[in-house]
Amino acid sequence: MPPDFSSAEKIISATKKPVSETQKIIFIPEKLVFIMEMIFSTTKMIVSVNNKIDFVREKIFSGTKNIGSWLKMIFCVLEKICFALETIFFGFEKIIFRLEKIFFVVEKIISGGNVCNSLIRRAW
Repeated sequence: MPPDFSSAEKIISATKKPVSETQKIIFIPEKLVFIMEMIFSTTKMIVSVNNKIDFVREKIFSGTKNIGSWLKMIFCVLEKICFALETIFFGFEKIIFRLEKIFFVVEKIISGGNVCNSLIRRAW
């Protein structure tokens, strides 16, 4: 029986605070936030206790200025995880399916799914 992926679709909102006066709201799946915490130690500094994620972009990568850079970071993390899982587990097809659910959520971040699909294909 395949695992339940309903939790992968649960979205939490995160506020990206640029140096400018305007704030942009982006949506990031909880599972991706957890994955980033596991890989990037700096993420722990910027996740607040009250379950609201406040990303200060300079603490992750200096010079991150747009959503494309965020997506590259997320796909970089997932690519490392996929490689590790592929070398350890035989049931990698199921893991890929699970990540496709996560990618489906990430695809909603940007308008123009073709760009996101292209990034996903490159990540694999």
